[in-house]
Amino acid sequence: MGHREQGSGPRSGAVAEQARATVEALLGRARRVPAPLPVRALLVREENPALRAAVAGLLEATLTAAVGQAWVRGWQPADLERAARREHGDEVVLAVAEAVRTQLRTYARSTVDPRWWQQVEELPARGRGRPGRRSSPPADPAAAWVSACAVTLEAAVLVERLPVIPVIGPLPGQHRHADGEAAPVDDKLLTRVRRLLAQAEGTPYEAEAETFTAAAQSLMARYRIDRAMLESTDPERAGHHPDAVRLAVDRPYEAPKMQLLHQICLANRCRTVWSQAAGFATVIGFEGDRRAVELLYTSLLVQATTAMRREGESTGQAARSRGFRSSFLLGFATRVGQRLQDASREEESRASVRLEEGSTNGAGIPAAHLARTDALAVVLGRRDQEVTARTRELFPRVQTGRARQVSDYAGFMQGRAAADRADLGAGGRLTGRAS
Repeated sequence: MGHREQGSGPRSGAVAEQARATVEALLGRARRVPAPLPVRALLVREENPALRAAVAGLLEATLTAAVGQAWVRGWQPADLERAARREHGDEVVLAVAEAVRTQLRTYARSTVDPRWWQQVEELPARGRGRPGRRSSPPADPAAAWVSACAVTLEAAVLVERLPVIPVIGPLPGQHRHADGEAAPVDDKLLTRVRRLLAQAEGTPYEAEAETFTAAAQSLMARYRIDRAMLESTDPERAGHHPDAVRLAVDRPYEAPKMQLLHQICLANRCRTVWSQAAGFATVIGFEGDRRAVELLYTSLLVQATTAMRREGESTGQAARSRGFRSSFLLGFATRVGQRLQDASREEESRASVRLEEGSTNGAGIPAAHLARTDALAVVLGRRDQEVTARTRELFPRVQTGRARQVSDYAGFMQGRAAADRADLGAGGRLTGRAS
């Protein structure tokens, strides 16, 4: 008689069937329990190593499949990581991140939007990611199995329960990059903007921070104007349309942070929609404008938080209250938004003067030629209409939120004062030295 391969035959079939029944029962019970989910109580210690391995494998496959379905419902890698972190601890976040990597490995890399791969690179992984004390793994294999299965089960049910949100960009497997397609945003420009904002965050001198951040806003506004006018005169360059990106709006003080993002969007001709329960906002606009919003929001949030903490340390206990800090950030957002919009309007006014005088604009196009086509206000207005249309397409039932009420007037005014000091002086002018 021949030898039967180990792990095959009737016994392995019985184990596989028992594993499927176990996983179906676990999922059935877990899906009926409202979140947050105490799924660990659903698991019973299992001593059979083969059954343990089979159940763990099926649960991991269930989580990976749930991630694949989440793409169709509009979620992206960074969105899933945020959703997991808002509801669970590091272990569930790591499980979701690994499932994201596993699922996306089923596609050819070129068929997935490069922005997705950038998000994947920023996901946490074993051995890196957010610091924190980890508990030692249980010495008992059955106890370790219970712990691992509980994490995977929690992650799978979390992802399955996520609602439908607007799909942004191509789904995995559908991305196509045309040969010779020009990048919609100049990498050299973004490098200059990042450098300016890093200098604004790093300098201890408020006057320098003003110049650096104002220069970044002015540079991006000038790029937007030049790009818009260039596309208005060259049909071959007019293939770009507004789309969207999601940015995290993290706890605490979500409402003032959202107000800051909203003000930055207004200054850069973008729209924004806040999904508060999901912990993110969607920014809609042309890609160069969206990139400006991303960079400015990140930098200004750092500057606002630093100023808030510094004010709290110098003012006393009252300035460290939640009401003061929320009002401080709201005041900062309100004032800095005004200054950003002033800088953008000033750049547009200078561009209009260049057109009227017949000089060459920043894109190298003779302004006399541009003047014979549409005026700057018409071109920018047309782009605004496209952004509005795309916003309505993504969010047909969006509601306009009410303005946030101030709970601490002193904090609000000190936040406005910090915005005056921190960021946007010099009329938004970009000097050669700043780059």
